[in-house]
Amino acid sequence: MTDDREHKHPISLPCPAKRLLPHRPPMLFIDSLIMRVGDKATARVKVPANSICIDPDRGILPEFFVEIMAQTMAAANGYDALSEKREPRNGFLVGLDKFQLLEKTARETMRIEITKTFEFGPVKIIEGQVFCNDKVLAVGEVKVWEDLENKEHR
Repeated sequence: MTDDREHKHPISLPCPAKRLLPHRPPMLFIDSLIMRVGDKATARVKVPANSICIDPDRGILPEFFVEIMAQTMAAANGYDALSEKREPRNGFLVGLDKFQLLEKTARETMRIEITKTFEFGPVKIIEGQVFCNDKVLAVGEVKVWEDLENKEHR
């Protein structure tokens, strides 16, 4: 599903996530968008020791991995909006499929790689993987909805 935006981004990367997303701490999890080409995007995150995503007994909560995949897609959309000089659109995480948590104790910097595999109107399906170095921590398919009418700016 490659589109014509592959070489039209004037905003330099890496770009801080706070510039691309409406989220703010403690719910802004990703640190920066580091790659955006066609239907693919990559982000980076380092989980702080005092994060709301860490349970002292269970380690990093599984929901964190789902959310950082969704935030990577949202950052890519925010990046596209900035590049196209338009307002970003509201969006929501609406589903999860085929999710596997393989390892949840990494405290190092993580890399999130996503690929949009399906789009129908406001619905997008994103395949995502979370890595710590070259080790895969989580994989899944996230479904998101985007307000194409953009009646309210986030």
